[in-house]
Amino acid sequence: MNGPLVSINLTTKNRAYLLKECIDSILIQTYKNIELIIVDDGSTDNTSKVINSYKEILKIRYIRNNNSKGNASARNSALKVSNGKYIAFMDDDDFWNDKDKIKKQVDILENQNEIVMVYTEIYMLNENANTKIHIRLTEPKSLIKQFLVKNSLIYSPTVLIRKSIFDLVGEFDEQVKKGVDSSLYRKIIIQFSKNIKLLNEPTTTIRIHDGERMTVSKSLNTLFNSMYSHYYILKNYKKLFLKYPIQLLIRLSRLLNAFIKYMYFKIFKNK
Repeated sequence: MNGPLVSINLTTKNRAYLLKECIDSILIQTYKNIELIIVDDGSTDNTSKVINSYKEILKIRYIRNNNSKGNASARNSALKVSNGKYIAFMDDDDFWNDKDKIKKQVDILENQNEIVMVYTEIYMLNENANTKIHIRLTEPKSLIKQFLVKNSLIYSPTVLIRKSIFDLVGEFDEQVKKGVDSSLYRKIIIQFSKNIKLLNEPTTTIRIHDGERMTVSKSLNTLFNSMYSHYYILKNYKKLFLKYPIQLLIRLSRLLNAFIKYMYFKIFKNK
């Protein structure tokens, strides 16, 4: 096979009914020097049966957690056994709609040594409303400012990244309860904001649906995790926030808003 090895890290939990479409979109990629690493975070459905049905036609390493350890831990488990020069991420409820997605990104990274990560535009598929929208992206003037406030640009299943970058920024932060992927991209952007490339093509379809998610459902616990995440970001990047006071105020307002919602839910909705 020509070209460097790409490790595709797929995390899944109780999505057997969607997993086939996801894996099929990997199988039809024109770039063939790939390995698929699937971390099953404690599924209780027939996920293993779906995965095993592909083992004769696709190079798969299957890791199964007997008990759920969370999305960050699952992603780190996949990273630890990845042998590729490049890492692609995939979520079990999404799929690649461009069969040349990996090829296009590998070509960019192989020909532009200064680029450390490539992400793309998406289609947003709302199965409840039966709509599919092309989300067009524009690179902001400052990725750092953008990610100090929020992530509305980088969707993990669109990303291809040099594995060597993890030696510099570390793994997914398992202390983060919400925004696990954004937490990683924030670290990368702070160090390499000028070396991240947007490919203005919708290579990936992101689903919005009512199924179980690897993050917790909307509840008091979710509100607490949101509040904690804002605090955690403020604490970890306090020196950087001093350089960007507007972003500091926005993040503080989001923390306050999360706190108000948490207290309201706790007092009036959780009786």
